Amino acid sequence: MLHNKFNISMPEEISTKIASRGDNRSGVITLSLERYFAILETSRRALAEKFDKRECALILDTLNGCAFVDTISLQLVYANIEDSLDDGLDKKWRVDGKELVKKLRALTYAENVTLVDAAERWWGRVENGEQPGYDELFKKKK
Repeated sequence: MLHNKFNISMPEEISTKIASRGDNRSGVITLSLERYFAILETSRRALAEKFDKRECALILDTLNGCAFVDTISLQLVYANIEDSLDDGLDKKWRVDGKELVKKLRALTYAENVTLVDAAERWWGRVENGEQPGYDELFKKKK
């Protein structure tokens, strides 16, 4: 297996957590990321079954420009969506806004992380000149 080598910087809190898992930092980081990406993949498939195209459109519309810079804000996606209902986004996308908020409130932490990751990646594609469909929010992108 080919291994790419590079230098990274990280907060001391994260490097302490890595060190607590063993002396092989590279191995610990690789295993941790493999597990994280497996969690995202599993959650992505579950989310794809929970939300329809119009709900994805409302979520993407709302999260455009939102910065999730800490681990706590990831749990508040539902609140962003709830606030967007005051702006009429549920009417714009013909979505039952209250039902969508209810579904979002029921998400696990892993599902919230996956939703934010998917939205950030979707908007990244748009920034790169692509025109992905709203129904591509949870599709696997190679």
